[in-house]
Amino acid sequence: MEFEQVETPQDGWNTRTETVARCEHILCKLDRLRPGKDLRASDIGHLGARLKPLLSSILDEAMDTFDQLERSYESMLPNHGDFLFDIESDFTFSAPVSTQADAMGPEDEGDPAVRHAADTCFAAINELRRVKAQLMSSTYTEFELLIACERAGRKLRRALYGVLEAMAEADGRSLSVLDGRQRDLESAIAVRTMYSKFCRSLHPYDAHDPASVHRAVRHVAVSLAVVVGSRTFAEVRLCDRRILLSLQARILAWARAPVAREGIQLLQDIHAAADLLREINRRQELQLHDAQVLATIHELFPAPEEGEAAAWAQVAGQLQRLHGRDSELDTILHWLRKQRRDLLDPDTRSELQQILVRMRGELNMQHSGPAVRHR
Repeated sequence: MEFEQVETPQDGWNTRTETVARCEHILCKLDRLRPGKDLRASDIGHLGARLKPLLSSILDEAMDTFDQLERSYESMLPNHGDFLFDIESDFTFSAPVSTQADAMGPEDEGDPAVRHAADTCFAAINELRRVKAQLMSSTYTEFELLIACERAGRKLRRALYGVLEAMAEADGRSLSVLDGRQRDLESAIAVRTMYSKFCRSLHPYDAHDPASVHRAVRHVAVSLAVVVGSRTFAEVRLCDRRILLSLQARILAWARAPVAREGIQLLQDIHAAADLLREINRRQELQLHDAQVLATIHELFPAPEEGEAAAWAQVAGQLQRLHGRDSELDTILHWLRKQRRDLLDPDTRSELQQILVRMRGELNMQHSGPAVRHR
C-alpha cells in the first residue's frame, strides 16, 4: 500500500473558515493513513516505521493550527490570566474556570465560550506535544511502534474534534466536519458487535478428547473467516488485526498437520485473544455513548403495567447499541433474538433491570474523579 503526502493549503489566517478547512484537511490526511481490510499480517509489522514520520508531520501541522487559533481567540479576550481546566489522558475537557473569578467582575472576563475555545487549543497543543514525544521514542519494538502510531492518530483525531467543538460554540455556528465523530462512533459500535459475536462463537472443548479439540479449532476457523471477510474488518485497529490474522494463519498451519497438544495451546491463545478484544469497552467514545444509552433506557423502560410492544420496541432498539458491553446483557439479547420476543416476562424484565442498574453504576465509577492541571 502507498501513503501519500498531501500538500497543505498555504492560505492566510483571515477567517475561521480557513481554520476549519485546515482541520478538515488534517482529518483527511489521517483517513488516508488508514489501511484497507485486505492488508496482510506480514505487512502490519512494518507499518509503524512508515507511519511514524507521516504522523510526526501531521502532529506538527495540527499544533501550528491550534496555536494560530488560540492566538486568534486570545486576542478577543480582555484579560489573559491563568485558568484552570481539566485535561484527561484521553483528551476530554470541561468548562474552564478562571482563577481570577473572584477578583474580576463578570464584565471583565469576556465571552466564556471564547475563553473556553482558547483554553481548549492550549490544552490540545500540550497534549499533542506529549503524544509526539512518545511517538518519537527510539525504544519501541516493531509492534510497540505500531501501537504508538495508532494511539497518536486517535489522540490527534480526538484533539481535532475537541477544538472544532469549542470553536463551533465560540463562533455560534454548526460545523459539518463534527459529523465525523458520529461516523467514528458507529464504526466502533460495529467493531464491538463483531467482536462480541466472535467471542460468543467460541465453543467449549474437552482437552482430553482430540476430536473435541479438532471441532473447536474448526469452529474458530469459520468464525475468524467471517470476521476477516467482513466490511467491518477495515475499521479494526491494526494491533487487533495483527492478532486476528496471526491466529488465522496459525489455524491454517495447524490444520495441515493437526496435533492435539498444539491444538490445545492454539485454543488457549484464541481464548486469551478474545479477552483482549473485549477491552474495546475501555474506549472513551464507547463509554460515553453507553452511559448516554443507559440513561435513555432508564427513562424509556416501561413499568410492568405499561409493557406494551411500542414502549418495549424503543428500549430494544437502544439495547442493541450496547451489544458487546456486558456478557450478561448479551445473553439476554441473544435469547430474545432466538425467541423473537417482543415483550419480556416479569422475571426476565427484573433480571434485565438489575443488569442495567449495575452497568450504569460501573460506568459512573469509571468516569469519576478527573484530574485537574494548571495552565
